[in-house]
Amino acid sequence: MPESLRDPHPPERHHEPEPGPPPMIVGVDGSESSVAALRYFRTATPTPTSPPESVWVRVTAPVLGAVMLSAVLVVTVYNSSAVLGTNSSSPLTVLLPGIVALFAVIGLGWGTILQRVRPAVYQNIGAGQTKPLAVLSHAFAGEEI
Repeated sequence: MPESLRDPHPPERHHEPEPGPPPMIVGVDGSESSVAALRYFRTATPTPTSPPESVWVRVTAPVLGAVMLSAVLVVTVYNSSAVLGTNSSSPLTVLLPGIVALFAVIGLGWGTILQRVRPAVYQNIGAGQTKPLAVLSHAFAGEEI
């Protein structure tokens, strides 16, 4: 650009901080949850008081979620140097995705162990309590708010 056309007072440029690891965590957690929802609706039987879910809820939405969030994960890992704000030769670009993958494998292994060794505990994962507030705790009854 010719010198005569340049703005003598260019706008200030602010450096925005690079996003950290959360995109990778969102990709892993979201795609995992979508697959879990798909598996749940495949194996769950509707109760007489609840109507059966639509195909959108049972199949389409979880599959779309798993595919899209897996794509987020792949792009994030592929561009991890940009996400972390480091150069591509930094050990962090391999270390951070490796740590996430390691804990994913550990979690799957632990789930498999629980399923085989303690099936009652495994069956209750995610079930919650039927009425958690049915019995009130009086531990804080005399406290002022």
